[in-house]
Amino acid sequence: MRIAAIFLDAQYEERMPRSNGYRPKNAVRKEVEALREQLSTIPYDEWQRAQQVMLKITYALGKFHGPSRGMIQPRACKFCKFYGHTRQWCAARLQAEEEWKDRLIAEDDENVANSTLGERKRCEYIIDGIVCNARYCSCAL
Repeated sequence: MRIAAIFLDAQYEERMPRSNGYRPKNAVRKEVEALREQLSTIPYDEWQRAQQVMLKITYALGKFHGPSRGMIQPRACKFCKFYGHTRQWCAARLQAEEEWKDRLIAEDDENVANSTLGERKRCEYIIDGIVCNARYCSCAL
């Protein structure tokens, strides 16, 4: 019974049409893009101003309320604390992650270059009839 329910749910999800969401039509595309740029410059503590810009965007799109008949609220990024995008698509977060990865790689390269293990030959101990040929190994320790 459970397998059939999962299978039916998967079929239902594949057939669901994609939501148009709050995408602008060509007639108001430039106006909406300008308003979204304005929204992205508003910090999260100025929520009243962000709400006013969001209302202008939704009116330009012809939407006056959300799917549950509630007010449409703008989202603020939890990383950079600005409106207009979420943490998933935050350019500042993506850049910070790239810098973090580069810093970790540099630290790792520096640790390998400064360690005595980097200068040691490969392990050639035989364990259970198999030759251990690892660069860094605890066989000899």
